[in-house]
Amino acid sequence: MPSSQTLFLHIGTEKTGTTTLQTMFAENRETLSNAGLLYPYTPGPVNHVGSALYALDLEDRPDLRAALGLHTADQLAAYRDAFVARLSQEAHASHCGALLISNEHLSSRLTQQAQIERLVHGLRQVTPTIRVVVYLRPQYELAPSWYSTSIKSGNTEPFSPPLGDGNYFYNYDKLLRNWEAVVSQGNITVRLFDRAGFVGGNLIDDFFAAIGQHRPGGLIVPSDKNTSLDAQTLEFLRLANKHVPWFVNGAQNSYRPALLQTVEAISGSSSPIADAITLGRIDAVFRDSNRRVAERYFPGMKDLFPSFTPSQPGANSGTLSTARAVELGINLWKRQVDRSDKPRRV
Repeated sequence: MPSSQTLFLHIGTEKTGTTTLQTMFAENRETLSNAGLLYPYTPGPVNHVGSALYALDLEDRPDLRAALGLHTADQLAAYRDAFVARLSQEAHASHCGALLISNEHLSSRLTQQAQIERLVHGLRQVTPTIRVVVYLRPQYELAPSWYSTSIKSGNTEPFSPPLGDGNYFYNYDKLLRNWEAVVSQGNITVRLFDRAGFVGGNLIDDFFAAIGQHRPGGLIVPSDKNTSLDAQTLEFLRLANKHVPWFVNGAQNSYRPALLQTVEAISGSSSPIADAITLGRIDAVFRDSNRRVAERYFPGMKDLFPSFTPSQPGANSGTLSTARAVELGINLWKRQVDRSDKPRRV
């Protein structure tokens, strides 16, 4: 029998501090539980990727399946068959008044209304009261930030800006209309990913305000995740991805984590991935769809985001110079030598 608990479904979006929030939730499970908020294990230990897997078709997203160790279709089917019952059991045993599920793929990969319906139907067997929370950031910020993440994940393609509003990943109006059709607009809370406008001046306080709760005392606050690389280091990594992919013969490449750790350590300060003209075009492409979101969720607000204003006009600095490539290569070599020699030093 469904419970009377409220389920807060945090669906991202991508690149809005979701990893930092999820790490905080996972590291503070006991504190949150004592405050009446369950961050369940059933969908995943940190990132609740299992909630997306429950909604997606069986053949979709092998990368998500691997995150939970589900390598075969039979393993995935068994996980999905048990998902609702396990989550319901965990929720009832917690005696908490509310549950929190957090996964950014619920916004980026559930692109069909039928997928959202599948998820919500399952979750309503746990509790009928579902509140969706989503953070949005300007597309001209999202595009280069997402590109950076994709390169860290092994992408080898150069930056390709979204210059058409048909791209679901960037079109917040389409995203929200899909969710509105399933849970209704009144059950969706939209927040803007704007550090200057956060309640309490930080994302954690803002999130608890978004779900109508006070931030529990004694929270362990993690450092920010997903550090940015400077544009030339990012280009170096993009080219290196062709030689050091994530997987080799079906197994994770043992060199890959060390490469990422090293380039993050030797990267310079963040610099523009795209030039100001390109970012301005991205802003213009999504301005109308953003205004439709503002009309529904922020009455009286003309535009959802401030218009793009370049802080450093001119070309981007992502063209990798020979000198910078040599510098990065030498730094990688030095760090490897230091690690190799350290045990033998006196």
